[in-house]
Amino acid sequence: MYFRGLLVAALGLSLFAAPVSAQDTGSVSGVVFDQNGAAVADATVRISGPQLPAGRTNRT
Repeated sequence: MYFRGLLVAALGLSLFAAPVSAQDTGSVSGVVFDQNGAAVADATVRISGPQLPAGRTNRT
């Protein structure tokens, strides 16, 4: 009986932890073009939104 309760508790905790950890992953890819359609090297890109209000800045 103790083992069954422990198993149910572990399953419940693992189901709770899965959605929380899923929020920390993601990726963005693409190409930055200038007004003439040429690719831009060393462009600074900023990403922000509701899930990332502080934003992130990176160089390509």
